[in-house]
Amino acid sequence: MQIGVIYGTGRHTETISANDLIEGVEVGIAVTQFYSLSHFCVKLSILLQYVRIGVMPSDKRLCYTLITILCAGYSVFIVMRMVRCIPFSAQWDPTVPGAKCFFTVTWFTFPSQIWNMVMDIVVLLVPVFILRHLNVPLLHRALIGVVLALGGL
Repeated sequence: MQIGVIYGTGRHTETISANDLIEGVEVGIAVTQFYSLSHFCVKLSILLQYVRIGVMPSDKRLCYTLITILCAGYSVFIVMRMVRCIPFSAQWDPTVPGAKCFFTVTWFTFPSQIWNMVMDIVVLLVPVFILRHLNVPLLHRALIGVVLALGGL
């Protein structure tokens, strides 16, 4: 994100040179890809932790199902971000001859952020189902739930 400041992030587009604007969009594409990848890795690690905690086969199946859904969803969004425009350079230069963009960045941002929020909520709620099968006192289950909830935020 800090690299984007060099290329004009946070400034009005009228105050940025055309070259800096193009480089800023290029950096922005890379930043959003790494942002998505980091969110994916955090959620994946939390779900894998839930697999370790789960004692019932149904709990483990739930976690593996969510991992599959998580992998599929993030794969779709990462690929869609890369093939939004053909050729790829049309994402920052719409004057490329024969360029075709299938959707706008704004159109894409809302579904991807909704996906992030839904998966956050799902990952946050999974411990409710897992902890009910643990054979420990209620206080211990509540404390484990608090620890998992804090790790899920």
